[in-house]
Amino acid sequence: MRPPGGPPTRGTVLPTSTAVEENGGKQGLVEVRSSLRELTVLLEPQSDHEAAARREEPPDETTDEAIAQANLGLLYAHRAEGDRSQNWELAIAAFEDALSALTRESNPEEWAAAQMHLGVAHRDRLAGDRSENQERAIRAFENCLLVWTRKRHPEQWAAARMNLGIAHWERLAGDPCENHERAIGGFEDSLSVWKAKDHPEDWATVQMNLGVAYRERRAGNRWENQERAIGAFAGALSVWSRERHPEQWAAARMNLGILYWQRVAGHRSENREQAICRFGGRSFGVDPRNEPGRVGGRLHEYRHRIPGECRR
Repeated sequence: MRPPGGPPTRGTVLPTSTAVEENGGKQGLVEVRSSLRELTVLLEPQSDHEAAARREEPPDETTDEAIAQANLGLLYAHRAEGDRSQNWELAIAAFEDALSALTRESNPEEWAAAQMHLGVAHRDRLAGDRSENQERAIRAFENCLLVWTRKRHPEQWAAARMNLGIAHWERLAGDPCENHERAIGGFEDSLSVWKAKDHPEDWATVQMNLGVAYRERRAGNRWENQERAIGAFAGALSVWSRERHPEQWAAARMNLGILYWQRVAGHRSENREQAICRFGGRSFGVDPRNEPGRVGGRLHEYRHRIPGECRR
């Protein structure tokens, strides 16, 4: 599933904004990739033996046509010209056409990849009812996990768990507390695969998400949630530097400052000094001493975007 012209590349973390503000009580998630980031490296066969077996399979015109439809959907999803909403509609139609010809039993890898495409497309869809789109995205990501297991497909499994976590975090239907618990579970599952040494950018972004999720968590003990959030933000900052990741670094510092300002454990005066240090006052354009209770960290959008070209 490599795109033509060379090996797949890994993108950088590009949060949509570093603003720290109230967002209607709803926090978004950090975007680990630029828009429509390719996941080809996560969607390839798991071994040389598996790849060889797939090459030896006889041609299947129906499968080829389905893969062509999936690739057409990717083209629409990546398309910069035209109406954005219409492009998403065309992409969704193409992915659904592909899935009408693919089956989980006969084409598990292609089927799972197309489900991932469809899930991201529904989650980002501009038209239609937002809640319905979210529910369709959740079903698609859950379908991926019927094929991608932690043991056999750890990278794909981690990406699907993260996407499902995001979908639950943003979900309008259901119980908010339960949705957030499922989101935290998805983020923690991803961290069980992505390690700082091997996937530093992904790991840092998930840590950022987990930090905000624990800070905003409704269940559990407040001070325990805060301490977990502090550890997660500190983890993100162990990877993100001001020189190489200025926006991500600033967002993580701001979130950590907010958390120290609200911290229950420790000495209040020390926590406030830690907060002021991380806010940086003028450098962030915020004075944390002015109505600190109204300052809310924004957990930008983390998204594993549409994977790259589907190939047999």
